[in-house]
Parts: sequence; structure tokens; C-alpha cells
Amino acid sequence: MRVVSVDGVSFGGNKIIDSHVHLGKWGDKSYPVSSLDEFITKPLENGDTVEKMLVSSLDCINNKLVDEYVGNSQLLSEISANPKLIPLAVAKPDKTYGKVNLLEKLFKDFPNRFVGLKFHPENIGISANNGFYDNYITFANKYSIPCLFHSAATHDVTYKDGSVGKHSELSRPEQIYELAQRHKNTPIIMAHMGGNEGKNAQEAIDVFVKSIERGDANLFVDISWVNADTATKPDIVLAIKKLQNTHKGDMTNRILFGSDAPLGCFGEYGGDTYKAYSKVVQDVKVAIKEAFPSNADDLIDKIFYRNANELYFNSPKASKSLSKLAKFGIAAVVLAIAVGIGAICRAAKKISDSKNL
Repeated sequence: MRVVSVDGVSFGGNKIIDSHVHLGKWGDKSYPVSSLDEFITKPLENGDTVEKMLVSSLDCINNKLVDEYVGNSQLLSEISANPKLIPLAVAKPDKTYGKVNLLEKLFKDFPNRFVGLKFHPENIGISANNGFYDNYITFANKYSIPCLFHSAATHDVTYKDGSVGKHSELSRPEQIYELAQRHKNTPIIMAHMGGNEGKNAQEAIDVFVKSIERGDANLFVDISWVNADTATKPDIVLAIKKLQNTHKGDMTNRILFGSDAPLGCFGEYGGDTYKAYSKVVQDVKVAIKEAFPSNADDLIDKIFYRNANELYFNSPKASKSLSKLAKFGIAAVVLAIAVGIGAICRAAKKISDSKNL
């Protein structure tokens, strides 16, 4: 095991599950499997190894002409030769009016392939608490899989140059919580922890902790984009502190590492994407070690690996799905085709909620 010392902190070669990445077209750029390869084909600079990435299709999210069956089966074709890329199925209730027929067909034709569903209320223009999502969450519960929701700002954000980023009308944490209350047994993950930093991230943490205290929803968060412009990660640290001290006890099993690669400083803004990814991992680990010196190693292992492993891969259905992935290999290509760092990362602060996926 390689050990690297960074700013006085020793790191071992730990395993990572990145719970939030993408492939496909975003804006005028296309991101093929090779755009994720550099993060998973060799250890990161600190010796950590990315064991799995949970990937969803940008083409299916962005292209309103692509339906759930075609878009998600195309993703299977693209990733079939890489067992480290594990698919989430993008849901498009704007096209289906809340019906899950296409997903039922997808899961029947490609059994045990998808380990979760991905939703982006901003992109489809339907509020996260809308009834169009209910059949999808029921569907997820039927297959014992989690649901990953884009979450966004509750409050307007004023940037350093004086410009204002408007709050979200469609994917605020409170709206996601309202949906989750209707489906309290289904794990629902708030990506980006509600808008990246400051009072928006803190609003998400408050909603998140409230759901735990009340026991009326099964909410999780991922930390993709959270505190993207600062190495100290204050809102991630705050989330951990509050989760350690709920009335239900230590609930730090509810927080997951995610990157949103290859967007942002991991590809969209150019630069050395491998170094940028390594730096994000390093910065989060250093922040945790400084804030929680007595149990930092356990927290790091949970956030970067164990929590996602438990959520996505530790149920009987998930284990069956994972073994199926290993066997599927190239054969899935035939089936699916038949269906037809620094300044760069600081730019993330000014990105609109619709650019975070």
C-alpha cells in the first residue's frame, strides 16, 4: 500500500466509490468513456483507487427527443466493457407523464444492470415534489434501488462580481424532502447538498437532519460541488458534525462522496483533470482529518466508500446485479446496440444550478 503525506497528514491507498458521474454530451462537448478512464485506470496522486463510478447519461438527461429506454440502453452499450462503471437509469417523467412503462421494459430486457435512478428536476422543468415522480419512486422501491436527485439553491446567491444566481424553483431540498416523505422506505439522495455552499448547503443540511430526527423519510446527500472553491470544506464538515449528533445517534452513513465528473474542473473547464480530481479527494480528506482527528479514518472510509457500497451494493438484489455486471461484458454491446484546479475549480461557484448534474 502506498502512503503519501500531505500537509502533515498520512494517507493510505484507500478504495473510493464515486456516486455521481456522467457520460454523454453536455453543451458543445461530448464525454465518452475515455473521459473517466484517467480517474479509474490508475491510483490517484495520494494512492487511493477509484473502484467504482455510478454513471448516468447526459444524453438522456439533456436530449428531450431521447426516451428512457433508448437513452439508458445506449449507456449500457458504452460502458459494457468497463466493470468499474455502474449505471444509473435516467428517469424522464416530463416525457412519460409519470408512467414507468419504458423503465419496466428496460429493467426486463436488461435485468440486474441498473443500480439506481437519476432525476434532474431543473432539466425537465417539473418540481421535485410533483406527483409525476411518485410512480418512479414506487418503481425504485419495487427494485430496491436508490434515487439520485439533483438538488439546488433555496436562496439567491450573490457572487463576488456582484452578479446574482437565482434560487431554484424546482429542486430545493424541501421539495425533495416532501417527495421523500411520501415514500419513506425508499432511499433518496440529494446531490450537491442543496446548492454547493453557505446558507444553501446549510439549508439542505437542516432539511436532511430534520428528516432523520422525524424518521419520516430516507434521505441521503452527496458532496459533489460542495465547497468547490475552498480547500477547507466548511459545509461538509458542518454536515458531518450534525450527522454525528442527531437524536437518533451517529448518522454519518447518510453522506456520500461524488464528483460530477467529467464536468467542472474534471473536464468541462479543461486543465489537468487527473490532478483536479486528486486534489478534491485530498482536500476533503484533509478537512476531515483536521476537524475529526480521533475518528477521521473511519469517517473517510465511510464517506468515500462504505456508505455507497452499503446503499447500492450490499442488498441481495444489489449483489446479484453486481455479479451480473461482471459476467455481462461485451455481450451487452450487442444487445444494447440492437436497440438503436485552483482558478478552474473556483469557476464552479458561478455555475448555474442547471449546469450541476
